[in-house]
Amino acid sequence: MEIDAVHLKRLGFRPKRKSKDEYEVSVEIARFNYITLSVVLEKNTVTLSGLEVEGQEADQVRKEMFRTFSFEEIQAFLNKY
Repeated sequence: MEIDAVHLKRLGFRPKRKSKDEYEVSVEIARFNYITLSVVLEKNTVTLSGLEVEGQEADQVRKEMFRTFSFEEIQAFLNKY
C-alpha cells in the first residue's frame, strides 16, 4: 500500500511543528484519556516514532489494539476511534 501525506491527513494526522516529515494525531478515548501517535513519512514508508498514553482507559485500549504497531493496526485504531 502506497502511503503519502494526503492519506495521513485523511486519517487525522497533522504535521508536527518544525518537521515536514513527521505527523501526529491525538485521539480521545474517554474523558481525559488520550492516545497520541507520531509517525515519520519517508519515501512512502510510515514508521511509528512515538506513542503517548494518558489515562488508565487509554492504556487498556492500547494493550487491546496494538500488538505489532503496524500501519494496518494504526489505521484500524483511527477508524474505530
